[in-house]
Amino acid sequence: MNNTNPKHYAAAQAAAAVKVHSPGTTNTDTPTMPSFPVWLLALPLAACLPPLLSGWGISLASVTEIPPIQAVNGAQVISNGLFFHTLLEAMGAVTATILLAVALSHYNIRRDTAVPLLALALAAGGSADAVHALLAAAIPTAPPNPAPILLTATIARATGAVALLLATAVILLARPRRLIFGTPGVLVIWVLVSIAVYALTDWMVSGGQPAGSPLVHASPGVIFLACLPLTWRLYQQRRDFFTATITIAVTLNTLLEVCLNLGSEQLFDHYFNAVHGLKITGFALPLAGLLLDWQALGKCQRQQLSADPNYIESESDHRFRAFTEQLPVGVLLVDTDGVIVSVNRGARELFGYQEEQLVGENVDKLVPVNIRHRHQALRNGYQYDPKPRRMAADVDYLTGVRSDGTEVPLEIGLGPIRLNGRTHTLVSVLDISERKQLLDDLKQKNTVLQESEQRLRAITEQLPVGVLLVDTGGAIVSTNHSARELFAYGEQQLEGENVDKLVPGSIRHRHRVLREGYQYDPKPRRMAADEDVLTGVRSDGIEVPLEIGLGPTMLDGRPHTVVSVMDISERKRLLDDLTDKNILMDQTIEKLTQSNEQLERFAFICSHDLQEPVRMVHSFSQLLEQRLTDHLEDKEREYLKFITDGAQRARNMISDVLMFCRLDQPVDSRKSVSLAEVCQQVYNTLHVSLEESRGKFTWSDELPTVTAVPSQLFQLLLNLVGNGLKFNRSDTPTVSLNSSLEDNFCRIEIHDNGIGIKPQYQQKIFQIFERLNAKKEYPGTGIGLAICKKIAEQHEARLLLESEEGEGSTFVLLWPLYQATKTEAFSN
Repeated sequence: MNNTNPKHYAAAQAAAAVKVHSPGTTNTDTPTMPSFPVWLLALPLAACLPPLLSGWGISLASVTEIPPIQAVNGAQVISNGLFFHTLLEAMGAVTATILLAVALSHYNIRRDTAVPLLALALAAGGSADAVHALLAAAIPTAPPNPAPILLTATIARATGAVALLLATAVILLARPRRLIFGTPGVLVIWVLVSIAVYALTDWMVSGGQPAGSPLVHASPGVIFLACLPLTWRLYQQRRDFFTATITIAVTLNTLLEVCLNLGSEQLFDHYFNAVHGLKITGFALPLAGLLLDWQALGKCQRQQLSADPNYIESESDHRFRAFTEQLPVGVLLVDTDGVIVSVNRGARELFGYQEEQLVGENVDKLVPVNIRHRHQALRNGYQYDPKPRRMAADVDYLTGVRSDGTEVPLEIGLGPIRLNGRTHTLVSVLDISERKQLLDDLKQKNTVLQESEQRLRAITEQLPVGVLLVDTGGAIVSTNHSARELFAYGEQQLEGENVDKLVPGSIRHRHRVLREGYQYDPKPRRMAADEDVLTGVRSDGIEVPLEIGLGPTMLDGRPHTVVSVMDISERKRLLDDLTDKNILMDQTIEKLTQSNEQLERFAFICSHDLQEPVRMVHSFSQLLEQRLTDHLEDKEREYLKFITDGAQRARNMISDVLMFCRLDQPVDSRKSVSLAEVCQQVYNTLHVSLEESRGKFTWSDELPTVTAVPSQLFQLLLNLVGNGLKFNRSDTPTVSLNSSLEDNFCRIEIHDNGIGIKPQYQQKIFQIFERLNAKKEYPGTGIGLAICKKIAEQHEARLLLESEEGEGSTFVLLWPLYQATKTEAFSN
């Protein structure tokens, strides 16, 4: 490398400040600053001379009687001590004001908070002295009254002493790095203190407050005396002209207070005014010290520049460093060789280094090892086209290496800058770890979303129905394979076209109005649900019947409509065929109904008309049997019995057929029927048979009430109980009836101990005229169970059978309860 030392840029300013704050120090390697002017110490000694000479009989004061103000002319006012007193106090206030202005300028450049705080304290004392002078000029009475004037003087001097004491204590204890309230705030505080002092003194003078004791008048000197060790301590810390002159000024003010209280004998005498004149020195000395600091600083910087050509120290440099220190991003200043000249706080915290660990190092130290060689080439290439830009703008992010070896994602900006005639690069680095995490999460979500979209598109492409995505303007955004095949268009022929293109021309205008109206109430629904069939137009102009569904969706933050279309040509054909067949079926049903009615009427008439001849056969055969009993042979008597029994069976069969036919006729006489009462009626009817066969018929105590036609329910139970007693080989035929409630049904079980029925015959026995046993063994017509099943069906009930041969049978009735509730069912 050349003789340029990059650390000079960071250390030169601090070195100059140390030299300024160390007056009188010498070094063979560095230029020296002028020593402290000892002649300034003569000023406190000169303030001690008047009281000493007065003690030796030599007085420098002359007493002048002051006539009332209203009795003097202009020349007399000028010659009296009041005018000189006011002039001297005003000069001190002006000097203090100039000091404050210079101190604020110094702060804006050097950011040294001690200077404006001390200057503000001195300015507060100067303002208080000015207020005292104004009040003193406003109290010209005859004879002059010294009490109010002395009181205001004491308040003014005490204000300045207290302000200086507080400012020195704050600097030594708190050591503020900056002014919280800034330059405007300093001026505002100065004005507020002046107003407060004026208001206090005016109130005390106008209120006639006493002048106070000599101890009160001596209090400013005591406070200044207390300030002396503090200002000396401050000078030991800072070692500059300004604090040295502050210490001399405090000493001077302490001695002046002693001279004023011991030497002056009357208001506005020459001695009194001479001491006040020396107070100006208390403000002029710090002003001179501050100017000497500036002179020493400038000389030191000039000497440094002559000794080191690479040293730069200017106001702009200071402001630049102060500005970059406050930036929330890292900032590095790098020269053309890649050497780091300076770093701000953000960069140090980002990479985990101290300032001295980075300044003077190559910037490649902060680059990952695997790309360090490439970074050097890029850095050298930047020197040929130095312009503000983002570094590696073609990638998402760059990485940097922290002091602990961990890599951190960065966004880096580059910008050229000229310093000391040489080109440098200003590098801004921003930690984007959080942004990268968010970006990674977003990429992952985008990947998932893209996969979902791909799956959705794949699923949509495979759907057997057509799907179109339409925006609010009616433009087709996308279509699936089925939609393109349905309307006979290519893959890209429909996208971007208006959906009205697929609507028949006769209803296209109405469709546009309906489409726009859908946007005000977008919800999933079938399109034109009040119409039977919608139609669409294919690319060849052929209309095809469709069923269309609509559904709203959001795409890229904008509302769209998902349109599903289904070709219902086949369904429409089947529907037309089904309609024709339904018409034919209705006609057939009507014919069958008429035929059934005729058959029922024929069966009823036959059954009714056959009853009379059969009854005549049965009656006359019985009459012949009675009259010819003694004349008939056994064979003839047997034949006559056959005729009588056959006629009786014919009567029974005709009666059962007639009953079976009547069951098809509608009956509206359903009502609530007590099963217990019906069981009692069945028992009464079978009473004789039960006694002859020594059989039993029992039922449970609590039976429900059901809704039925009473006569039909009686016939149903009579047939079932009678069969249980008839088809029975037991010595004691037994039939029991029980019931229970299941949901909306009443389960009625009729159990017997009869002969039972084989499983293969359990459905056959419910058919009309079906018998499983010989007539001689078990007489009957074979219609009884068919009647029972038909009665159950008439009441929307189910009749089931559970039986094993030789184990008896259980007929189960699942009887609907209808209006009867469970409470009503068990009310009996």
